[in-house]
Order: sequence, then C-alpha cells, then structure tokens
Amino acid sequence: MNDYEAGAPEAQFDRRESCITCGSHNIRILSSGRFWDEPVHGFLAGDAYGEDPLPSLRNASWTFVECEDCRQKFHRDVLNDEWTDIHYNRWITKDAIEQFYADRGLERFPRDFAVGVHAVERMLLIEKLTCDLRGSGPVRLLDFGCGEGAFLAICANSGFEAVGVEFSEAREADKRIDFYATLDQVAQHHEPESFHAVTLFEVLEHLPDPLAILRELAGFTRKGGILILETPDCEGVTDIRNRRDFDLIGPLGHINAFTAATQERIAREAGFQRISPGVAQCTADMPRVYKREARRLLQPFLKRTTRQYFAKI
Repeated sequence: MNDYEAGAPEAQFDRRESCITCGSHNIRILSSGRFWDEPVHGFLAGDAYGEDPLPSLRNASWTFVECEDCRQKFHRDVLNDEWTDIHYNRWITKDAIEQFYADRGLERFPRDFAVGVHAVERMLLIEKLTCDLRGSGPVRLLDFGCGEGAFLAICANSGFEAVGVEFSEAREADKRIDFYATLDQVAQHHEPESFHAVTLFEVLEHLPDPLAILRELAGFTRKGGILILETPDCEGVTDIRNRRDFDLIGPLGHINAFTAATQERIAREAGFQRISPGVAQCTADMPRVYKREARRLLQPFLKRTTRQYFAKI
C-alpha cells in the first residue's frame, strides 16, 4: 500500500439492522466481501469516478442481505451522510461520467435522443393520468432525484409546473424549474398535497431510507395523484460475480435491490396502489408502434417490471 492509500481518510458507514420495507429484524446474509477484493475492486477502479474512492475503502467491507419476511434485498452497511455527500459530489463528477462514455465509444447523441423519447412518453402518460385531478390546469410535477433536470425541462417546455429535488451539485439553474436540495426546502414553498405527480427515476435504489422518503413524498401528492418508480430489476441477483451484478447492486450506490414485487410492496407501505398507465407513443417509426401495441395487448401475460405507476390511496 502506498503512502497515498495509507494516508487517505477511511469512509464511514451506517448499519441498517432492520428491513427497509417492513421493519423486520429477520434478516439473512446473501453475500459479502471487501471492497478491495475482486471483482468489486476492479469494477470500482474502472468506473466513472473523478476522484478515486478506493483508498478510502481499503478496510471497508459490504454485506448484501434479504428480509426473510418480505424478501426485500439491500446492502446492510451504507455510507453515512458525510460520506454520501463525498460520494456524489467528489467521487462522481459530470466530467468523469462523460469521459467514461467517451472512452467506451458511446456517442452522446443516440443516447440523449433515446432518453428524450422516453421522457416525452412519460410526460404524455402523466398528462393523461392527471386529467381528472386538475381539469384544464397545468400539471404540477415533483421529480425527486432529478439530476440535471433534463426530464423537467421537457415538461416545463410543455407547460408543466416543474419542481426538482437534487442534492448533488449537478443541478442546472433553469428559470422555468424550481430546484431544491431537500424536501424540507420544498415544504417551505409548496403546500401539502399540491402535486399531481411525483417521479423517481433510478433513485429509489440509492436511498438509505427509501420508505421514509416515499411517505414524505406522499404528503406532497394529491389523493389520486400519480407516483412513478423506475429502478433496476434485481430479480435473482444475490451476489457480485460479474459486471451485470455490480451494475445492479454495486455496494456504494445501488444499496437497495428491488424486484417488481418488492417495489410494489414498498410503494403500498407508503400509501400508493399500483395502476396500469396504458401506452404513449412518441415515434415516427411504425414498426416500433406495432411492437409497442403488441406488447400492450400481451401485458397480462408478460413478466412484471420495475417500471411502475401508482396512484395515491
């Protein structure tokens, strides 16, 4: 170990002793290891980090567990608040992410265009699902974990009243969007139950206490309002043996592992019930239209996914 590694401050972790969904202490260990052991060490060394996290993880270990009562899977030990801030604001940077994609030959336009198409389809569904709540008024939308606000910008350009929450330093100051760092700040400017829709895209898997956040967000959502959750589908994943496993349950960022069933349960615990959103089409590619329509018709027979829509009870 070189002097830089030996002198780096050690990351500090908090331990979650009970299930993040049902609160049970009936927890069993699925897998565990050290951050400096392979293959985790190699994946971290090659990931999109602006500042190398490995020196601060030289003595740290991870433990992946499952609740035997509700089958929710999660990492038992998570970075504490101070080190979570370091993780998302020093270790991970926008420049490092862009370089990560460039090094792998992943061109930005195809990626951004596909994201934009998906965002428009989400927006169309939200507009449709909230009609009865708002009449002819604009959709009031809260996007928790909004990143740079790309989805909110599309919505704002379409007349939505868009609000974003993002604690990382990647936020952009778009004048049409109110950005906040915490839900407490949202509460200072918006009344309870003032939003028609709340969205969390690839966010729930990162939260130390996801149920508490969902319950807090329920307080901002009108009765009958829409909640959209999208997370990686971790069905069948119990250990980190390859890159796919690491991408799904990397122990620094993806600290919660949801399946369709466990994600639906945690939303229900927060006061939401699952709904079918229908299909929105945003394409000039007719074969894609036919494919999406066929999928809609076959939906009752297909495997459930972790792209889910809910309504507040």
